[in-house]
Amino acid sequence: MKNILKELKEHTPFTLGAVLVSVLIVIVVHYILKKEVGEGVFHIFHFGHIFVSAVATAGLYYKYKKNVFNALLIGVSGALLIGSVSDVIFPHIGAVLLNNDIHFHLPLIEETAQTMFFAIV
Repeated sequence: MKNILKELKEHTPFTLGAVLVSVLIVIVVHYILKKEVGEGVFHIFHFGHIFVSAVATAGLYYKYKKNVFNALLIGVSGALLIGSVSDVIFPHIGAVLLNNDIHFHLPLIEETAQTMFFAIV
């Protein structure tokens, strides 16, 4: 538990910074520049996030447990869960709260092979 809290403490500023930058980008692009961000841009960032999240999660697990198979399993499953929640579910809830008409799109279900590819790589 001590190691988990240590890692969360070190990771939190990066997470909060990324969320803040993302929200600012959406505000500038969508509300100030009045531009639509297409689904293609979402896929680039979502699949990139799945990849980086899997690497980071697997790396942290391996750092403490030294088990390659479990690290890969934890990395893939963690990235899929975290990526789906943070890139799809939370933004959808935000869009609904802001009265934006947005299509709910879950790549893990609708594009399973591509999503799994980036998580496993």
